[in-house]
Amino acid sequence: MDKNNLYVRKNMHYTTVTLLGISIITALVIFVSIAYAALNVSLMISGDLEYEAGKELYSIISKSSKGLDTNIDFSVAPTEATSGVYKMNSTNSDKYPVYYYRGIVSNNNVKFAGFCWKMVRTTSTGGVKLIYNGVPGSDGSCNNTGTATQIGESKFNSSHDDTKYVGYTYDTNTNSTVKTYIDDWYYKNMVSYTGMLEDTEWCNDRSVSSTDDYNIYYGAYERNYNSHKPSIICTTASDKYTVSSSKGNGLLKYPVALLTADEATLAGNGKPGYTSSGYLSTGKSWWTLSPSKFNYNDREFGVGGSGDLYYSVVSYSNGVRPAVSLVPRTKVSVGNGTVSNPYQIIGG
Repeated sequence: MDKNNLYVRKNMHYTTVTLLGISIITALVIFVSIAYAALNVSLMISGDLEYEAGKELYSIISKSSKGLDTNIDFSVAPTEATSGVYKMNSTNSDKYPVYYYRGIVSNNNVKFAGFCWKMVRTTSTGGVKLIYNGVPGSDGSCNNTGTATQIGESKFNSSHDDTKYVGYTYDTNTNSTVKTYIDDWYYKNMVSYTGMLEDTEWCNDRSVSSTDDYNIYYGAYERNYNSHKPSIICTTASDKYTVSSSKGNGLLKYPVALLTADEATLAGNGKPGYTSSGYLSTGKSWWTLSPSKFNYNDREFGVGGSGDLYYSVVSYSNGVRPAVSLVPRTKVSVGNGTVSNPYQIIGG
């Protein structure tokens, strides 16, 4: 056999083997891809949220939305049918629409920084607001009620005879009693997790909606008691509590405060006579950040033991449930959001 024929045969053999190897590898890649896709579809169909492990919390919440809240009647308590996650219509065109949990929900439990929390809503940046809900049980569950959902009790302010005492701060930079209480708890328990929290705004809306011979009514009173149109917009710059002065008033030492009355209404709470078995109801009364009215006494909104949104004189003591906001793109590692299997925040 001449050298040319030998070269051609060797080259053909080499080419055949190479092509065969490529074909086998390609087939394996296709098989693995199909199997992976089938697994994901199976998990999605079964409703098993475990497949979300490692996914962003904002995405998990948005995917569970029932749609826009245009048909929600905030003057009545939510039922099973009107409970769930909703997208706020006023934010529908935003880059990160705001989603919130309402009513009777059981999949918004989170463990973070060694504590239990309830997810309340997302923010305009893709962050997620949480409210304190106690410490995990020995089995890792977050099934707390009553005083176990609070860091303790505090007056909102020690004095109540001047309109300034509805403020989270007053006289420019004097902390309210409840702010001092929350800041002290945060310093002792949460400082090392500050990098995982966003500097979002917390609205202590002191805008006046109306007056009469005896009362001064604040904006939250009108929205939550009369028009039943809760809002997450803080209209007065000085009432936007933030750490950075470039985002708000810069009067917060730490990125922690309280939920507003409007956020409580979104969650399924309302004026007395409108009780709720929703997820914010604990059987005990606790403060919100929203002033209600002044009638010789300063009064601040709170959530009552039966779930109603009521107002209390600021010098009375009520439960304190701090609220924080996780930074955008926060992810979970395990869990499905139930009280027995809360989401676990990666890094927290």
